[in-house]
Amino acid sequence: MGIPQLSKHQQQSRSNHGSGVNVNRKRQLCFPSTWAGVCIFNRSGGPGVASSKPAKESKNHDSDHLCSTVTQLHRFKMPELVIKTNVKKESIKSTILQDLTKILVEALQKPEKYISVVVIPDLWMSFGGTEEPCATCCLTSVNQFHDAEANRNYAKCVLNYLYDALGVSQERAYLEFNRSTRETMGYKADTFYGLLGPSS
Repeated sequence: MGIPQLSKHQQQSRSNHGSGVNVNRKRQLCFPSTWAGVCIFNRSGGPGVASSKPAKESKNHDSDHLCSTVTQLHRFKMPELVIKTNVKKESIKSTILQDLTKILVEALQKPEKYISVVVIPDLWMSFGGTEEPCATCCLTSVNQFHDAEANRNYAKCVLNYLYDALGVSQERAYLEFNRSTRETMGYKADTFYGLLGPSS
């Protein structure tokens, strides 16, 4: 009996798997663009994800929508700003959430619906050994903050507003830039690694 011949499709599939190419990465999933409520995974714990199943082949009339959706997903950066302060809530500018959202929209060039701002007031904390008004902040985003000069601009925009809104001095506030990855950012009972594949 002769050796069975592989079809071109089978040969290509074998070639991809043999070379370590993630075939599923080439297929993208479409899902709703409601991105509220994201959780961050500790890097030391590892991603711990299951890859998403390949999407069914799109029909011609769906191809434009699929490409548009994938483009939006790859541009999505999930900005989240968390502010911890010992300033009492009643002493903080009442429009701080809305104001910082607008600042981040302009600075990061991201749609407002993707941006989360969290302010945690009334904390028992010190800065420089005293309990005078102070704050520590963390701005998180996926695959961002590579550019040192851009980070300087983000710091200027956010901190200059906070000095006034919280009533803290420039010497008593930190802003950390947390560059997360798809492997360490969870959403919809999965991670962005599972939904979009490895970070490019």
